[in-house]
Amino acid sequence: MVKKGIVIGTGSIVGNEIKRMFVVREEQGKGYGGMQLAEFERRASEAYSDVVLDASLGSYEMYRHLGYSLLEYIPMQLPAGEYLCYFRMSKNIASKAKYQITYDNRSFHPLSSSVAGEIDADTIFTYHQRDDIVWAEYCGGAIERGFLVGTADVNGVINFTCVHINRERDTRTGIRTSRPEMLPDGRMQLHEEWQWSDGDRSRGESILIERE
Repeated sequence: MVKKGIVIGTGSIVGNEIKRMFVVREEQGKGYGGMQLAEFERRASEAYSDVVLDASLGSYEMYRHLGYSLLEYIPMQLPAGEYLCYFRMSKNIASKAKYQITYDNRSFHPLSSSVAGEIDADTIFTYHQRDDIVWAEYCGGAIERGFLVGTADVNGVINFTCVHINRERDTRTGIRTSRPEMLPDGRMQLHEEWQWSDGDRSRGESILIERE
């Protein structure tokens, strides 16, 4: 993976086995590892129904959270008599082969929004995904607390229903359609069309960009 001309992540896939996946320390925790993993899973899904990898003791819970199951705990003795311990894990990807984009654990903030919208540059969206179901929480700026829930198609286009409470304690509801665009630096940008389902039922557009 390359960001602004600099390699920040590496990895490989042999058959259905993901190997040596790594992100430099300065870029960890920003979603790049998840993007690499999703791409390796996508490639494996073209020919296999499951994918396997070796997880360190420290990364075991992360992979388990991402849908991986334990196959084997391996304590490998080194020549000096010490042990290198790791987990062999697998994940069924047959049901995920049709999804080209994953939103899980990505966060976004608005780049622009129509005047009728209530979000602003301080509003943060945190996304989650399981199969084709996508949901998000958002807050900040004029928004006290908000939620999105919807489904994504094979191209990553999401149809959402949304509800939030603003700082004036008004509850607003609406619908929105998000269309993803992958940027050269590896981040995602969402082009949104929305309409309030309450009040004047006005329409608008927004652009969300993935946070670095």
